[in-house]
Amino acid sequence: MGQRKNIYGAIILFIVCFTAGIAVHLATVCSLTGLIIPRSLIITFASLIIGAGINAAGYAILLRRGRRLFTALGFLYGLLFPVAGNISVLGMYLYKRLFPVKNKDLKDDDILVESYVITDPAQQDSRPLKEEDFIRDSLDIESFSDILRSDNMAMKRSVIEKLSRKDTPDAIMMLQESLKDPDIEIRFYASSALKKIEENFQTHIFSLKEKIKSDPFSQDYNMALSEEYFKFCRSGLLDKSSRTFYLDKSWDVIQNALKSPNSKVNVLLQAGKVALARNDYAEALRYFDKAYEMTPENWQILIWRCEAYFHLGQITEIKDDCHRIEELKPPWDSVKNVTKYWVEHAG
Repeated sequence: MGQRKNIYGAIILFIVCFTAGIAVHLATVCSLTGLIIPRSLIITFASLIIGAGINAAGYAILLRRGRRLFTALGFLYGLLFPVAGNISVLGMYLYKRLFPVKNKDLKDDDILVESYVITDPAQQDSRPLKEEDFIRDSLDIESFSDILRSDNMAMKRSVIEKLSRKDTPDAIMMLQESLKDPDIEIRFYASSALKKIEENFQTHIFSLKEKIKSDPFSQDYNMALSEEYFKFCRSGLLDKSSRTFYLDKSWDVIQNALKSPNSKVNVLLQAGKVALARNDYAEALRYFDKAYEMTPENWQILIWRCEAYFHLGQITEIKDDCHRIEELKPPWDSVKNVTKYWVEHAG
């Protein structure tokens, strides 16, 4: 009777430790990543199989030598393994926070409003539609990524064709990943798509340079060329030295546009963005200040100014600008959430 109680007690202890350990492990992964990726699911199912094996082996040992060894195995798998996994995940999370990616100045695409900045106040009413477009593009990229990982060759070719018409860093990164596809045909399509995107950049640049020859100080042409250089340098197609080269070209061209006595708001904003990418935060702030003076009802400019303040360590100013953004009532929920956080927690 005592032997049976020992067996039941050991089994209950193993089940409790195993269940608690897996629950803690999954909760940690979910809290740090926001979702459980397929690879995590595979690892979890593999762990379940291993756990069943340990359970069976431990039970057999228990019948011969008592419950001590079985309890030790249950403790090892049910508690120590998940704890070690949690610590490793937490370590990776902290490492990414403490040691961010270098050269962020050339890849600051985390600024949500960048591709959709509206400098004309008359266009403010169209803002909600722009956010929908942004979300739709993001969903497209996610679905494209799933297709490119599948075995459906026809759909993969179709996705690559669609990506070849996008020149965003996300689209280019996905095409570059497709260069590693096991199928040689897919690798060829991806390579051709990347070449097509790069040729389009060069064609647009050449066309704008020809227009500038006829009107060297045109704000519109210089602005467009600066944007094209800037977009190219952050596309993901170039190596470090080429990115620096095109960033410098973007800066030189926007300076030509600024030679006009009456610089437009979008020119000042572009100059500030390029200055940010060059790590010249004080200069960027100067341009954003000028742009905001011209259109004080434009909350998008305040977002960029907050970026400059952040790099300069001026937290109180960020809070003040976030107050102004809230007063302007931006239609984007993402902007509202960020500004609310800064208002409540800054300084």
